[in-house]
Amino acid sequence: MSGTSPADPAAVTFDGVSVDLAGRTAVHDVDLHVPAGQFLGLLGPNGSGKSTLLRTLYKVNRPSAGVVRVAGDDLLSLAPREAARRVAVLAQEGSSDFAMTVDDVVMLGRTPHQGGFGATSAADRRIAAEALELVSAGQLAGREFSTLSGGEKQRVLLARAFAQQTPVLVLDEPTNHLDIHYQLELLELVAARGVTVIAALHDVNLAAQFCDRIAVLVDGRLVAQGTPDEVVRPEVIDPAFRVVSDHLPNPHAGHPVISFRRPRSRNLTSHTRA
Repeated sequence: MSGTSPADPAAVTFDGVSVDLAGRTAVHDVDLHVPAGQFLGLLGPNGSGKSTLLRTLYKVNRPSAGVVRVAGDDLLSLAPREAARRVAVLAQEGSSDFAMTVDDVVMLGRTPHQGGFGATSAADRRIAAEALELVSAGQLAGREFSTLSGGEKQRVLLARAFAQQTPVLVLDEPTNHLDIHYQLELLELVAARGVTVIAALHDVNLAAQFCDRIAVLVDGRLVAQGTPDEVVRPEVIDPAFRVVSDHLPNPHAGHPVISFRRPRSRNLTSHTRA
């Protein structure tokens, strides 16, 4: 797969990417291209390699083969500050007990745009405050981050990513700890930003509702990619997740809906379609 073109400034390409961890290959030869402004959802069972692949996009994991490109440039060739100006991340892991106020946590998103002495400008403060308001967390501004609930922390960390103002946004299980209302609101906010988004998601129906394209990983291998209509189908989802499902039309929107059947026994390793 070729790199991106100069006319595609926020495109992301995984070009034959493999990742080795602890002496084994966790991701195998993944080819994916995400055009600028598209929302790609990564689906797959636990341990399928979604997070491992995403971490190559923010330089935590180094590919053992292949190249990750942003706007045509090999991500590993970029200086840390330049990489942080292009890619912001809401990671699944990481400390949730920062000894900092919410304001300070969100202000970290402005660091790549500040000068060598890290002086905070009025514009930085305005951008950070607007990001907090955007995720409905403005009332948390003066709170200690460590005192927040899991859902509140998730929204503040998303505000930090928004404050970074990058053309590419990486989300690893962004709806963790959020109730249904905030899951929908968060993904709507992300989809409305008009940036390139790559998100690992567990909820198949949320992915179908918000993503332009979906890619499915199983055992570190890319087994399907396409539009929600092409991917969110029993013939793709059932073998990937070892479930039995039905494909239903959504009565209010054009995206597909998957309904999962309750297992009839504790033996979840094999399924017979009714």
